[in-house]
Amino acid sequence: MIEEPFGREWRLQRAKNVVLEYMRGVKQRTTLNWCIGCLLGNHGLKKPEEIRAVIERIENDPTIIMTSERKERLEKLKKALKGRGIL
Repeated sequence: MIEEPFGREWRLQRAKNVVLEYMRGVKQRTTLNWCIGCLLGNHGLKKPEEIRAVIERIENDPTIIMTSERKERLEKLKKALKGRGIL
């Protein structure tokens, strides 16, 4: 099945928003497991390259304010994904 560019971009943007919501840590439901589940679920990312691309977009985006807490949460996510053999 050939995926249209719109579908891929939609999934990448959704994944980016999920990671950002986890990094902010404002809502109680935004746990590490929730974030990983959203990233890898039915409507999530299908390839490790896509996950790497999302994380790179976040790390390289000058509009995102990277506080020490947000950096710590992003590192926890990266470590968890590496533990699953995804990164």
